[in-house]
Amino acid sequence: YNRITQMDFSKNTKKNMEGKSKDIYFENGQYYVKDDGTLDITSVNMIHEKVKPKIKELYKGMSLEKEGCYVGLAGDDMMKGVLNLLNKFAAAKVTYLRGDEKIVLDINTVKDWVTVNEKYSVRIDEKKAEEYVNTLAEKYDTKGKERTFKTSKGEEVKVSGGNYGWLVNREDEKGTLLNIIWNGETHEREPVYHQKARSHGKNDLGNTYVEISLGGQHLWYYKDGELKLETDVVTGNPFAGNATPPGTYYVVYKDRNAILRGADYETPVSFWMPFNGGIGLHDATWRGSFGGNIYRGGGSHGCINMPYKAAQTIFEYIQSGDPVILY
Repeated sequence: YNRITQMDFSKNTKKNMEGKSKDIYFENGQYYVKDDGTLDITSVNMIHEKVKPKIKELYKGMSLEKEGCYVGLAGDDMMKGVLNLLNKFAAAKVTYLRGDEKIVLDINTVKDWVTVNEKYSVRIDEKKAEEYVNTLAEKYDTKGKERTFKTSKGEEVKVSGGNYGWLVNREDEKGTLLNIIWNGETHEREPVYHQKARSHGKNDLGNTYVEISLGGQHLWYYKDGELKLETDVVTGNPFAGNATPPGTYYVVYKDRNAILRGADYETPVSFWMPFNGGIGLHDATWRGSFGGNIYRGGGSHGCINMPYKAAQTIFEYIQSGDPVILY
């Protein structure tokens, strides 16, 4: 029994294993195997099935051909396993959602990532999956990118830099995507994000944000599209190397009765709303006036100094994640 199966399988492996992956082809969303009808591929499982009763009968001269053990390439057990796996990949589909926009990843793309070698080893090229996710991230990421922003005065300005915006977690997204393909699943989803913004599209700011004109030394705060506050402010002193950097940021948190510390100062404030490291919005009761050119020579260490009442009002409304646009 052992000799029969070993000899027959040995013939298969020597004669037919090499190059079988070349007989697999993709058509109309499915994987198939070319089969020219030659009778030189046996099913090892079928041989086991047929030989067992013959051994019990002490049967001599068994013919694998007469017993129907020759199945051709399409009936080869290992080839069936490969095709089942490949067609599981073919069933996988990911529809990425970004607002009203949809990006579909299916087998028409994934088939170029898949290889089968002569030993029936099926592989998905992770480098190609990584390249796909990188391309997706370039389309989705907005963190630090230039935005066209319409100011409260109706002007359009270009604002770049800052920590606000969408940012895809590329490594985690690649792992999630590969798992979906290996499992043959269908999903409608967003990518895995390191960081999210308030909305998708050209304007990812939403309609709740802080707007600060560095040149005009003025601040506006909009909540759900409604102007809740506007006030003159004092920003960083550019002549002392403390100019407030422009860009689009987000409020990290808000804190009541904080103490701001630097190399040469320690200042208590009632309302503290940081958005860029140690730079934030806060009240400045030591100032008698705001706006104009005060910041030139008499500005802050980079923070946005506000009148007490204005800082109190914005503190009541503002939330972590609210965008802060400085231009």
